[in-house]
Amino acid sequence: MAQTVFKRELIGQQSGVQVNLPIDRVERMLPDTGMQTFATVGRFARGRIDKPFLVSANQFYRYLGFPSSVRSNSLNSTAIQVFDALQNGAAAVVASRVAPATATNKFWLVNAWGVGNPSNLVTSVPSSAQEWYVAIRIADCITDGVYATVGVGETDEEVAIKIQERSLNSKGEDTAGGEILYEFSGSLKSNAKDEMGNSKYIVDVAHRLYGDWVEVVTNTTPINQRVQNDALFKTNSVSGVLMLYSENGQQPATTDYIRAAEALGKTRIPYRYILSESNNIALVNALLNVSQKYNRIMAQEISGSLSPDAAIRWKDTFQYDAQGGMYGLWIWSPIKRQDPTGISGVYQFPTVGQKIGKACKRNAQVNAFGLPPLNQPIAGKDFYLTGTRFESTYEPDDVELAALAKAHINPVQYVEYHDGSGFVWDDSLSGSKKNGISRLESVVEISQWVQETFGKFARSLLQTPMTEALRKMERFTIDQCQAMEASEWLTPSQSLDGRSYSYVITPSSRSPEDEMLVTLNLSIDGVVRRIIISQNMYSRT
Repeated sequence: MAQTVFKRELIGQQSGVQVNLPIDRVERMLPDTGMQTFATVGRFARGRIDKPFLVSANQFYRYLGFPSSVRSNSLNSTAIQVFDALQNGAAAVVASRVAPATATNKFWLVNAWGVGNPSNLVTSVPSSAQEWYVAIRIADCITDGVYATVGVGETDEEVAIKIQERSLNSKGEDTAGGEILYEFSGSLKSNAKDEMGNSKYIVDVAHRLYGDWVEVVTNTTPINQRVQNDALFKTNSVSGVLMLYSENGQQPATTDYIRAAEALGKTRIPYRYILSESNNIALVNALLNVSQKYNRIMAQEISGSLSPDAAIRWKDTFQYDAQGGMYGLWIWSPIKRQDPTGISGVYQFPTVGQKIGKACKRNAQVNAFGLPPLNQPIAGKDFYLTGTRFESTYEPDDVELAALAKAHINPVQYVEYHDGSGFVWDDSLSGSKKNGISRLESVVEISQWVQETFGKFARSLLQTPMTEALRKMERFTIDQCQAMEASEWLTPSQSLDGRSYSYVITPSSRSPEDEMLVTLNLSIDGVVRRIIISQNMYSRT
């Protein structure tokens, strides 16, 4: 007997009761993980080179490797800045690794019966006519190599694979004690099933466990789908060090850097900030284009070894739109400090990593409306730089500080306050070439959020009836503007007749049947950058 007295669907003129599934009409803005994530382009000890990838804070070493000293290569600074950002509050980084076009990531080919070497490395999988069992390639592209083990699985039609970090003993010899990166086993036959009816084909098993981080190819020749009892597996397994990835002694070209930057604009992984401490002009220009085109805030370090005049001249080498320049934040840090990773000692490190990390941490602190305090820039006494063994390498005078402010460059300085002292970002200007409100970093943060939030919601209204879309957009606009006002992002303005916001939502006069126009007028609150104190003195009479 049926479990209900009604149906979900009546057919034609069928008699009965149809009860539709309930519909949740509540629509809320979901927290965006990208608010606590940043992206960068850099040279790393490991990491895939085919596309950007996400690395959480506690997986830094696993997916990016151990940073090397900047004393041996200044390009190692990027990894240290990423580490600094993650340690200071960022949840994750979207890394786009730079590699020369000639870099090779080889397959590990496990050979079959009768072949002299148990395995070898190949750039492409050979034909099935040759004697081999399985080919494995990992996307990690680990410069130092891996320790790999292959053995017979539960039957002679199965192979077990284990790939580990390299681990050396006191004699400098490789051992099997390294952290396991990938471990799986499966059948060499494509039609193999387990007891639950799921595919046991090793290609499917690897993809099910590790996605596109592991690529497996098997030999389709029947004789090579059964492991022979030969010298390869006489002890059931064989292990060794594999140098799968090589840059072949080449360095990345300018086009490689540009390609890695442009890949950040194409990835689906959400992020809010772009970290750049590079002095590669082509790369910086490419990242500036990505930030403006895709509505991302970019923090760019200007070398602290430059004088204020040289820092201004270096920034002026970049050409960007006067208004679109607001997406860039320019930082100048004439200080030395202890390497946060400990590898390089005391050195002149950028501070852009810490600034982005603290911004991500601030964004995690939301109020009752789900909004973070974006009206608070990462500058001043609430955001001291963290670290040890700080020392200034240049003390700009007032004229130089005025020149830096005019160029919208934010210096790091030692500042004394009524309740403490330390090194801080002593200004919060955006890179806008205009001197209106968009020159403020906090305004850019709020403006970027508005564009991202309203853009996503508007996308959800496409292909809905015009009247319904107009109603939903107005309701959404009122809710968001009221939340921004209550969060003190907005402030009353004479230009808006004493209101903090207004809006116009209407079908366009040109194409009223399929085009909606939305105009938001927002009075965004500013920040105090200058205070002028006057004193009057009087006598007793």
